[in-house]
Amino acid sequence: MSKKLITPVLILDLNEKKLIIQNEKHRFAVANYFRADQAPIIIINSIEKRLL
Repeated sequence: MSKKLITPVLILDLNEKKLIIQNEKHRFAVANYFRADQAPIIIINSIEKRLL
C-alpha cells in the first residue's frame, strides 16, 4: 500500500504575526538533519501577497 504525502502549508497564526508550518513539521526536522538546501511548501495566496 502506498501513501501520498501532503505538502506542508505555510499559514499565519491567529494574531497574524507569525508564520506557522501546518502539516508534517517532522519533514522539516528531517530536512534540517540532512542539511537539505530546499524543501517543498505551499504558500496560500493571501499570505503570499503579505510576503511580497
